Amino acid sequence: MRPVQLTLSPANVDADGICASQTPGGAGNLLINGALATGGVATLASAGQERQVLFTFAADETGKIFTLTGTNDFGGVISETVAGGVGTAVSTKYYLTVTSIAINAASVGALTVGTNGVASTQPCILDYRLNPFTVGLMVSVSGTINYTVQYCLTNLFESAAAYSSAVWFPHSVLATQTGDKDSNIASPVFAVRLKTNSYTNGATATMAILQGGW
Repeated sequence: MRPVQLTLSPANVDADGICASQTPGGAGNLLINGALATGGVATLASAGQERQVLFTFAADETGKIFTLTGTNDFGGVISETVAGGVGTAVSTKYYLTVTSIAINAASVGALTVGTNGVASTQPCILDYRLNPFTVGLMVSVSGTINYTVQYCLTNLFESAAAYSSAVWFPHSVLATQTGDKDSNIASPVFAVRLKTNSYTNGATATMAILQGGW
């Protein structure tokens, strides 16, 4: 495998970039009208990156259910439900675009939808059949950023559902780090990716990946 680099340079956090402040009067779709939206579709990241979706509530929205639909960086359609609450709620999945958000009843107060400080690169697929399986990892940073390297055991190409529901595990050494650091993976995994936990505007993290074996 040739050396691979994955870079995260997320756009600024934008808490109302998907949906500007609105107070739905009943069940139905929210207006996707924030600064990240064009023609009713919000684009959250550039190619090769995905973002978590942030809901911010002015009132207690416990009991409200939001159905979030969009696409991932591979173009697959993904969807999930997000439970309303007090303060904020976040999506479990990561999105390149958001195409619709529906609420199941009228909201108590105003709400916004946008992005937070959590973003990820697309996965780097590894050859888990190589023996011995060895992967070298090095992350370098610019600016203030907190990152985690993650890996998964799921065959991400098995189906769109497999990709969107894959469980990602934090690397034991390269988790919640803030500076340049290197490590490795010595047991077979299917893929790795780089995730930000928080950052200041303009920060960048780059992960270099080199796999050996026969």
